[in-house]
Amino acid sequence: MKDVVYTGQVPEITSLMGRIGWNKGALMILERVPMGWLNEEECERVIRFEIFDSEENFDSCQEGRVFDSDKELVWSWGDEEGFRVVCTGADTALSELEKEEADWSHSVKSYALWGRQSEAEPSVFLELQIPRILCYPVSFKGNRSRPALKVIEYRDKINGEIQHCRFQSLEEWK
Repeated sequence: MKDVVYTGQVPEITSLMGRIGWNKGALMILERVPMGWLNEEECERVIRFEIFDSEENFDSCQEGRVFDSDKELVWSWGDEEGFRVVCTGADTALSELEKEEADWSHSVKSYALWGRQSEAEPSVFLELQIPRILCYPVSFKGNRSRPALKVIEYRDKINGEIQHCRFQSLEEWK
């Protein structure tokens, strides 16, 4: 299967998200930019890494990405025109986006994430160097496991520079 790349600008994300057939186990990383000072509880909700929820109001997130093993949709707030969007992976024809001709090579990599799994709460990961609790939507059987993000790196075939990284899944760091 050859991965495809779609790009464009859309006024809103939520309806676009509803037309993409996400696989079971899809994940989402959402960021809301605060407009003022935040209390401790609000700070914990600025960036969220969770299992995909089709009921989420994606339009309230200035940046985000939803991904599964086959595809990924990444967006960021642009200007009054709306969100800049990149969709990569399995061919997901979306009329608002333009198909790009990208002749890239690709390789699969895994990157260790911060934190080791808490024995008391499996979705909590702790790292002494980071002064907050890290939450990842995954748990492992072994105590003190470290999560890893599996990605596909797309590189320019001529100069070898990374052009895009598509997140695929969370796994246990080996």
